Amino acid sequence: MATDPYHQIKALHDPLVHEVLAHDDWSPWARKRLQEAAEHLLEVMLALAGPECRHCGVNVNLEATGRPRSYCSDACRQAAYRSRLTQRL
Repeated sequence: MATDPYHQIKALHDPLVHEVLAHDDWSPWARKRLQEAAEHLLEVMLALAGPECRHCGVNVNLEATGRPRSYCSDACRQAAYRSRLTQRL
């Protein structure tokens, strides 16, 4: 199983939504509203999971104290720095 919060949330969210929408007794209006609610729920869950790495997009682990991290690792921080350097040239 994936360890980052995004994939954990998607692994829980997607099968539940598929199971609910699989029933044939939903009207088209209700099916559309359920899909919209599921998309909104996913957005909220991902927002609560924490910020994304500014370089690779993986969710960054939040620490209890201090400034929130911008990068998931020192390697991503260094890669972003090198990327900015090449863009300036």
